[in-house]
Amino acid sequence: MLLLSTGLGCAESTEADDFVVPFTARVGDATVECGRTQEGVGISSSRFDLLELTTYVHAVELLSSDGGRLPVELVDDGRWQGQGVALLDFADGTGACTGSAEINRELRVSASGLDEAVGLAFRVGVPPELNHLDAGTARPPLDDPSAWWGWKVGYVFFQLTITTAGHDYYYAHVGSTQCDGSVAEGFSCAEDHLIDVELAGFEVGRDGVTVDLGALLSGVDIDAPVDADAGDTTPGCMSAVDDSECVPIFAALGRDLAGGPSSEQIVFVRDPGAALEP
Repeated sequence: MLLLSTGLGCAESTEADDFVVPFTARVGDATVECGRTQEGVGISSSRFDLLELTTYVHAVELLSSDGGRLPVELVDDGRWQGQGVALLDFADGTGACTGSAEINRELRVSASGLDEAVGLAFRVGVPPELNHLDAGTARPPLDDPSAWWGWKVGYVFFQLTITTAGHDYYYAHVGSTQCDGSVAEGFSCAEDHLIDVELAGFEVGRDGVTVDLGALLSGVDIDAPVDADAGDTTPGCMSAVDDSECVPIFAALGRDLAGGPSSEQIVFVRDPGAALEP
């Protein structure tokens, strides 16, 4: 639903409009929710149940009809959005899901020039200048310890944890890699692994975003045993540069595990009409 902000100004002013961008996690046409088993996933057509799903988003922009970008402000709500960063949390603690009952499945944003908008862009992850804070003392939404790997590596930009037929815990956790430094001198990472998303044709106040977990896991066998002989210690991907399971997961997110963008990401896609749903 599009909400017009109150304020003075003429029709051609820079008065901002507030609007919401809903996010929905799916496998195919099925909505991913706690307590609902997903079928036909991955190269083995397996099943999973959700345990946790969170993702950080920043650098939200609208694509303009003139080929430019229109800046968008994430409305600071003191909980899920602040410092130009938003935390989306899809797991409500029911069923097999971990964590609390609190969820946040939408971005609350404000922008001008909506009549010129022809698309939506955003970046998945935490900006490098904020990525190495202490989750124990940081302001929301960077105060969630469940989405924090520690000082050196920083936050888990995209966190999917599931239970499968073959594993109690299977991970698709994406964040910065090959990080070095100290608290006193600061940290830097060889690969930030920020994920750029651009959704052409996105209609403000009408469309939402699908997080396609089926696409994310399409190139892996979520039941495959851990290959300890190959140095693998964890089912799934925890962003380790030598983890073969990370390669197709990162590719689905438009990233080359060895560094930089690769193909176009296929996980975050336009969800026509989602903002019109009750």
